[in-house]
Amino acid sequence: MPRSPSRFHARHPARPLAVALAALIALTACTPSEAPVDDQTRSSVAATTQRYAESVAAQLGTSSQVQQEEWADCTDAATGEVTGEQYIYNVRVDLDGEETFEQLSQRLRDHFEGEGWTWVEPTGSLPRVRLSHEGYNIGTTLEVERGYATVGVGAGCLGSLEDVPEQDRATS
Repeated sequence: MPRSPSRFHARHPARPLAVALAALIALTACTPSEAPVDDQTRSSVAATTQRYAESVAAQLGTSSQVQQEEWADCTDAATGEVTGEQYIYNVRVDLDGEETFEQLSQRLRDHFEGEGWTWVEPTGSLPRVRLSHEGYNIGTTLEVERGYATVGVGAGCLGSLEDVPEQDRATS
């Protein structure tokens, strides 16, 4: 017997948010080229992604827990061809305090704009904020009523070295 959506979401409330965040951070497209992404560059991208996620999580609360960490193929929607890969990294963090969504998002904005990050104005009805920094997209869903946030960070689809944020490109 199939599960009802409400029972599924009640048991796994972070899963739809993690999927939405993964889609949010995969904002850039890539095309295959002659310069593939090497293991050293992949390791650098993973380390930067994790560092940025933990930096945002530290501003939100405590008990950061990795929800998803993997390299996944990027495919061209029209052809189904694999064009590269993306590193997906999502963490869940318990929120500290009793701040509202507006207060928490303003505190994040003030802190990260002060650090040189770019704030992307929230749109839509989801409790989500976005930042970008040095070629990375950071999506954060703030579930204030439930007491947690989900942070997802990524550099988009990496099909070649040209797609990799500059600070993570291996130097020869």
